[in-house]
Amino acid sequence: MKPNTHTVLIVDDDSFQQEFLKILLEAEGYKVIIAANGPQAFATISENIPDLILLDLIMPGLSGFQVAQKLKEDPETRQIPIVVTTSIDEHDKRIQALEIGVDDFLNKPANRIELLVRVKNLLQSRAYFKQLQNRQAHLLQLENLASVGTLITSVTNEINKPLQKLQAAIGQAQTLSPDNNQLAELLAQATGQIERIDLVVHNMGLYIKSISNQPSTESCDIKQVLKQVLELLDSKMKAANIHIETDIAANLPPVMCGSEGLMHVLVHLLLNAHNALQGCPQPRIKINIKPTDDHQLVLSVCDNNADIAENMYSLISAPLFSTKLPDVCAGLGLALACHFIEKSGGSISVDSAVGRGCCMKAVLQTA
Repeated sequence: MKPNTHTVLIVDDDSFQQEFLKILLEAEGYKVIIAANGPQAFATISENIPDLILLDLIMPGLSGFQVAQKLKEDPETRQIPIVVTTSIDEHDKRIQALEIGVDDFLNKPANRIELLVRVKNLLQSRAYFKQLQNRQAHLLQLENLASVGTLITSVTNEINKPLQKLQAAIGQAQTLSPDNNQLAELLAQATGQIERIDLVVHNMGLYIKSISNQPSTESCDIKQVLKQVLELLDSKMKAANIHIETDIAANLPPVMCGSEGLMHVLVHLLLNAHNALQGCPQPRIKINIKPTDDHQLVLSVCDNNADIAENMYSLISAPLFSTKLPDVCAGLGLALACHFIEKSGGSISVDSAVGRGCCMKAVLQTA
């Protein structure tokens, strides 16, 4: 049997026709589901949406016309290709089926070669349509990201201007009052806060680039990138009383990806853990980075929320683009981070269980 991942639903009240079509399709590796009538078809589709439907036109109860019309009116099933199997040669009936949205016809009894060619062509057309939809969605995401990035860049530039004036004013105050210890202490505290803001703005600039740039062939130091991310998220983690532990192997080789894209990945892994730990007593995140024997690094970010039974975190399940911006302007969900890892030749996975918490692991290629 040839390998195949497509599922075909046969909707026909004739048991002989069901078995005949099933044998032909399964011989080519297709997974076949049978429904004897319209209600059974809708029940089956609600649990497992097929890649293609072979639909008998004449059935008791709901006719093939009614089934096809209902499927084509539903946004969830509208794009499923429907091939009508019928012995009717009446021209007006075929026109009626085409107006409903039926994709193709197959005369009974079905010819094996004709059946397989029509099924293959329709499945290929649907695959190309999905690729086009994904590409259009990705272009829309990049367009929205460009707008968000431009806005935030403008804001950070406006922050830099008063920061420079504050730094100049503090320097002048320190010069004018060199013997006032209390004032000197206050000015030192103010200087520390200004430096903190300056660091956040700097790392924000790097992060903005990371959400719009494509993966590159550069290599980078993962320890340095992680340090920047931890500085960026420091206040957010402290506000949630989250303790962060690190276990990082010495002398790690560079990883084969751009530092900005890697920063994006690390930010989302940590934000995901942060969100999972809301309301958790003694919240803790552990970061582990270890090399493997096959020129890879394994990065894991684990939280200790033992109440989570399975992966239900919003940043994982969110659509690719989101207008919901966290404090550090994440912009996109974890899906884009996964995309970056995969484009860089790596992989990302999630493992969670009751009593243990959740671990997110990213495998990165080394230089």
